[in-house]
Amino acid sequence: MLNLHQLSIFHAVADAGSVSGGAQRLMISQPAVSKQLRQMEKALKTRLFDRHAKGITPTAAGLVLAEYSRRIFGLLSEAESALDDFSTLKRGSLSIGTGPTVGVYLLPAAMVRFRREHPQVQLRVETEGPELLRQRLMDGMIELAVSESPIHSPELVSKVLFEDVLVPVAAKGQAIASKRSVTAEEFAGQPFIARQVESEGRSLVERTLSSRGLNVTPVLTVSSTEAIKQAVIAGLGVAMVSRLAIQTEIAAGLLVELKVKGLKIRYPIHHVWRKSRSQSKLAGIFLQMLSECAR
Repeated sequence: MLNLHQLSIFHAVADAGSVSGGAQRLMISQPAVSKQLRQMEKALKTRLFDRHAKGITPTAAGLVLAEYSRRIFGLLSEAESALDDFSTLKRGSLSIGTGPTVGVYLLPAAMVRFRREHPQVQLRVETEGPELLRQRLMDGMIELAVSESPIHSPELVSKVLFEDVLVPVAAKGQAIASKRSVTAEEFAGQPFIARQVESEGRSLVERTLSSRGLNVTPVLTVSSTEAIKQAVIAGLGVAMVSRLAIQTEIAAGLLVELKVKGLKIRYPIHHVWRKSRSQSKLAGIFLQMLSECAR
């Protein structure tokens, strides 16, 4: 049976072409090398080197073993290099899930930066609702989730990664958009574009406004942020949407952020992972990039 320690000595001698050369490479004594080679030949029941006055030459069996030893130690070196790549974050894989707002409006910028700095890392992303994200985490299909909605489970840990802000917007041509400032009551009295929620009830914006004594009258209820923005741009009413989602439209002059006194709605973006799964270095780096992009 092959002994890896003895094989490493054989490999050094075969590669150097002499016992003395092998001993020098291994930084051990020549007698110790010779002893290990004899023990190896005895265990394998075959001669590996022919010994003569000018040194040694490998036998036919020695040549075969030398080829295998080169492949074995080549693979060992490759494995060490690959593991070093993991420790230095040159390779690996990362699977994450996100909610729709983060996935559409924030994730692309973070992905571009991550891929630029870690091109050999395989990055896989899913954009789902909170229930599917919870299931993906429990199944081990994703390492972490970043969601604008809470994900509840006794087996999961949730931490606030950063806060987003819902801001009041109107189309550039609307009368309310030309005012330097607007009262909360005046804003709530406008035709309102609301977000459809999965369960019966009202959206976060409607609930928050109601808690402050402000009731809006939705003229349209839609299921996505993009639909809300398009309805506002068309002049159907006002809305409150994530600041992450309106950067392009604000820059293009399609939407105007209204200055509404005393009306600012903050909500947390959650980082969620399984209690039983430790967070990788790659995950920590990606979360940091995501937070920086949000800022």
